[in-house]
Amino acid sequence: MKSSNKKNQKKAMDRLVIEAPERLCIYDTQTFRDTIYFLNTLDYQVLVEHQCVHLDFSKTMYFSAAAALMLFAKVTRCQCSGPLIFSVNPENVVTASLPIDEKAREQMINNGLWAAIRPGGQKKLDRLWDNWKNPYKSGSNPAAEIKDVIDMLQSRFVKLPNKLIAALQEAYLNIAHHAYLNFKSEVKLPISEFMIGRWWQYAQKNKDGSIGCIVYDMGSGIPSSILSSVLFPGDDCEQIHYAMQSGNSRYDIQGRGMGFDNIKKPIEVNASAEYLLVCSGYGRIFYNKGQESERRLQTLGIQGTLIEWSFGDTEK
Repeated sequence: MKSSNKKNQKKAMDRLVIEAPERLCIYDTQTFRDTIYFLNTLDYQVLVEHQCVHLDFSKTMYFSAAAALMLFAKVTRCQCSGPLIFSVNPENVVTASLPIDEKAREQMINNGLWAAIRPGGQKKLDRLWDNWKNPYKSGSNPAAEIKDVIDMLQSRFVKLPNKLIAALQEAYLNIAHHAYLNFKSEVKLPISEFMIGRWWQYAQKNKDGSIGCIVYDMGSGIPSSILSSVLFPGDDCEQIHYAMQSGNSRYDIQGRGMGFDNIKKPIEVNASAEYLLVCSGYGRIFYNKGQESERRLQTLGIQGTLIEWSFGDTEK
C-alpha cells in the first residue's frame, strides 16, 4: 500500500493537487458545502483551466454514499469528456491517492469506489458495468439500460424493497425525457456527446441488511426544467416540492405527472424505509414516509439531480 501511495505522489508532482475534505458528505450543511466546493474545483480545473489534477484523499476520514457517487460522476466526466487538449491520453487526466486513515482507505477500496475513480475512460466504465458486484454503474441510454440495471439488482439483492423497481424506472425515464432536453435544444451542445443521457448509479446492500440506492444525472436539474415549462415562482426547494406533487409535470400529457408519486412510494410502503433525498440545483429535500421532513436551500448548487432511497435492515 505504501508503494502505491508513493507512486501516486510521484505522478502528482506535475499536476495540480486538490486536497479532499476530511468528510465527503452531502447530508449536513457544512460537509455539503465542503464537498461541493471540492467537486466544483475539480470541474473548474479540468474543464475550464485544462489542468491535469491529482486528488489527494490522504486526510479524508469518511465518504457518504451520495458524495462518493457524485465524485465518481465528476471524475468520469473529466476522464471521458474533457477538453481536446487531453485527447492523446484523457484517461489519465485525473489521478488520486488513498486516505491514510485505515478505515477510510478500506472503505474506498472495498466498496468499489477506488476502482470507479481510478484512471481510465469508457473501457473502465464497461468493466464496471460487467462487474455486477461493484455498486458503481454509469450509462447513457437510460430508457434502454434500465432493464439490465434491474436484472443486476435483482441478482445481487434477491429481494428488493417494495416498489423500488417502479421508482427506479421512473427516475431513469425522467433522465431520458427531461434531464438533458434543454441541452439537446441548443444549436451548439454545451457538453460532449458522452454526457447526453448520462446517468450514474450506486446500489448496495450492506452487511447489516440496510440498502442504499442512488441515481444521479448532470442535466439541467428539476428547478430549471420546471421554470422552462411552467410559470411557477419560488426558490429551488419550492420548485422540487412542486415537481414532487401528484399531477405536476413539465408535459401536458395524459398519464404524466405521476412519476414523483412512484419515486416516493418505496418510502411510504416499506417498514424499513429511512428517507428519500431529492437534491437538485440549490435545493435539497428529505422525505420520510412519503412526507417532506426537511428542506434546505444551499449556498452552493449541484448540477443535475440526485435521488437517494435509504432503507434500514430489510431482512427483519
